[in-house]
Amino acid sequence: MSILVTRDAALVVDDNFLCKGVSASFTSGELVAIVGPNGAGKSSLLALLAGDVTPSQGSVHLNDRPLADFSTVDLARSRAMLTQSNTVAFSFTVEEVVAMGRYPWQGTAESARDEAVIKSVMTACEVAHLDTRRITKLSGGELARVALARVLAQSTPVILLDEPTAALDVKHQELVMEILRERVADGALAIVVMHDLEAAAAIASRIILMCDGEVVGDGPPVDVLSASVLSDVYDHPIDVKVDEATGHLDIRPSRAPRQVRHRSSTARESPF
Repeated sequence: MSILVTRDAALVVDDNFLCKGVSASFTSGELVAIVGPNGAGKSSLLALLAGDVTPSQGSVHLNDRPLADFSTVDLARSRAMLTQSNTVAFSFTVEEVVAMGRYPWQGTAESARDEAVIKSVMTACEVAHLDTRRITKLSGGELARVALARVLAQSTPVILLDEPTAALDVKHQELVMEILRERVADGALAIVVMHDLEAAAAIASRIILMCDGEVVGDGPPVDVLSASVLSDVYDHPIDVKVDEATGHLDIRPSRAPRQVRHRSSTARESPF
């Protein structure tokens, strides 16, 4: 059964369609990657799915209810959203920022789990050792992991992430992907905006490919991420190969052979 559904959803700003005609349904236990070039409408679609903006046309439903009908607290208990900007103006500690993810559950029986949840997500995101560090003193990668921990602390059935690995090194990119796999295996729905096509193909069971505000592909990675479609959408030749041993997609932009400059045999050798 679908948990999150868009019906002909559109977002118009200053007479420009940032998203248009998006109809899609998402179920629990899915890990969906939204990909596409800059300005394709990825973040706009995620904002519609989160209820952060109201559709200019069409609708978005969560558990058969229009998102517009949710109170702020009910929405925060139903979905968690990580935006691209994780700036915190005040000098909170890391633990205080992560604890903010538990605010929607105050006054409920769920609040009894606050301490355990905060400790668990901080450990999972490898920020437990930073618990007393001021948020304004963190590196970009540390801040990104703290922001993810805060989102996970909300303990929602729907997780929406906008480029969660952009500021992370390879190790922590893989850490985030593993955390999402675990959440999805436990029944959560995760929808992630990504730029790395190969990583998206490796982690997601489903790809939504966007271009000019529209969905131009929706399905398994091997079906959506073809060389011809990607080359057209990105306006650049892209090669796609399937690793026969693993089934993984190898996706790379085509590049001209590197020109190697050879030193002239008559060039004077430097004495230094």
